[in-house]
Amino acid sequence: MTGAVGEGRTFLARHEPLAGCSDASAVDRALTCSVVIPTYNRAGLLRYTLDSLVRQSLPGERYEVIVVDDGSSDSTADVVEEYRGRLNLSYFFQEDLGWRVAEARNIGIAHAEGDVCVFVDSGVVLHSDCLAAHLASHEAAGGPMAVCGYTYGFLFDDAQLEQLGRSVDFSDADADIEMMRATG
Repeated sequence: MTGAVGEGRTFLARHEPLAGCSDASAVDRALTCSVVIPTYNRAGLLRYTLDSLVRQSLPGERYEVIVVDDGSSDSTADVVEEYRGRLNLSYFFQEDLGWRVAEARNIGIAHAEGDVCVFVDSGVVLHSDCLAAHLASHEAAGGPMAVCGYTYGFLFDDAQLEQLGRSVDFSDADADIEMMRATG
């Protein structure tokens, strides 16, 4: 599953497994993933992403979440701390020396313990079956591959979170994703 095209955008993301692999329970129970989230001054958007990761159908012991902060001056570290008891979560901070999202992702990769790395930007709200479907796609491939999901985008930033909160039911993002899929 991939995420936002640029910082300041919020997306709802869905991933459909490959043909013949629609049952997430068919995934090898040993296969795990590391979700790498680079972020910069997007504490409110990051909260939505972490909430959607808490709601994953994939058992929590099958995935870890790595947030790499590219020098935020907002409450990003505090938001991450709120999720310590709900997610297998690591947080890394690098000094703000300008736009370094690629370096942030590389820090995440260097610390990843999962078999598969899943890159998600802050502001992406994942379908509850996203990680299970992602792993199912890898299992079905039988070898190295890149898996990309579909995202529905909103052009919002932290200043417009209240408006976004009225537009999307983040407690049931799956329903909103399905509605967007059905209506195009």
